[in-house]
Amino acid sequence: ESYGASSSSAAQCEDFSGVISIAGPSSLDSRGVHYRYSSTQRHGQKIIIRAVMNGDHRNYSGLVVGRKRYAVRLEWVEDESSKAGVASATQHATQDLDADFIVGGYSSGLTEISSAQADADFKVMVAPGACSPSAIVGNNTFGLLPPCGSYHVNPILAIVQAAEA
Repeated sequence: ESYGASSSSAAQCEDFSGVISIAGPSSLDSRGVHYRYSSTQRHGQKIIIRAVMNGDHRNYSGLVVGRKRYAVRLEWVEDESSKAGVASATQHATQDLDADFIVGGYSSGLTEISSAQADADFKVMVAPGACSPSAIVGNNTFGLLPPCGSYHVNPILAIVQAAEA
């Protein structure tokens, strides 16, 4: 599954110097054990990319690095809600998709696996789902603590509760 600019749409827009590709493992199958967490995380990532790209696919603002403007694309690789699947999905993201950056999964145990692969392939990775420092392997991964549920689900529930009050 992917979201954001494609290489061809960015190439057609003379305002962009290229596409920054972010990829990583995700449970895409609704029958997967970790689908709910993964889906929530993907939704949050889409909101961020939409904000960066200004939400209008005909008139991107993009991400400015130095004096150059880049489109942003997220790509998620099915990880089958398993350690072996996360290892394979992260390797596919780093080596086959040649993502510029890696986004970690939805749990510390699985993030540890993707962090090790990102480090081995010299890719910078953000780990929004890690709640334990042990999930971060090497020097190329940084995380957000506590777990992503505290950033995604809890605030939404608080807004709903406030609206219902």
